[in-house]
Amino acid sequence: MNQDAPTVWLADRQAAQHFDLSQATAADAARYQRMRAPRRRLQWQISRALLAHAGLTRAAQSMSHSGDFAALVRDAQAAAVGVDLELIKPRDFMRLARAAFATVEYEQLRELLSTEPAAVPLYFYQLWTLKESFAKALPMPLAAALRECVFERQLAGWRATIPTPGPWHARVWQPRTALVLAAVAVGPQLVAGPHAWTVRCWPTPADAPWPVKLDLSTDNTGWCA
Repeated sequence: MNQDAPTVWLADRQAAQHFDLSQATAADAARYQRMRAPRRRLQWQISRALLAHAGLTRAAQSMSHSGDFAALVRDAQAAAVGVDLELIKPRDFMRLARAAFATVEYEQLRELLSTEPAAVPLYFYQLWTLKESFAKALPMPLAAALRECVFERQLAGWRATIPTPGPWHARVWQPRTALVLAAVAVGPQLVAGPHAWTVRCWPTPADAPWPVKLDLSTDNTGWCA
């Protein structure tokens, strides 16, 4: 396994069985012992077990967790990376979009609500995970990324406005029916064209390839499934 290749990992709750507190650093062990919420402890176990399984690397990396899942992205080609993982769950999507997203994104969500309301949750989380991934990679405050990283669906595809001069790549997957995952890579060494992301599930293998929902890059073009 090439540990420096652009790779996105997804771990489920079974990963917690591989957690070994004795292998943690003193700081991590102390932090874990201070945790009282069972959910927080489980998420920590999953994410730390995933890090140990993926192995040491000098590549840029980022982590996220949601529910009983954790995600890890690594990319030696990038100066920085970001990942966000979100469970699809009922929320007041229009209120959140109006408060946090760019006006054009809110208007497109409102149009989708009138024509295809069942598609609103997935569309919202695609935008949210992209924005949070860019917030980690650039880096910038999440509130700023929600407003300034703008993704506009057009007839010819997607147009992205990202507040960075350098090359970037972004992709959104739907690895489970109720799970959305976005990964972002930024940096001057990135080349044009599709980014060669490899996706891996651990410890439970994937039942099928992850559907790619959005694939975007610096040239402000992209496609969606």
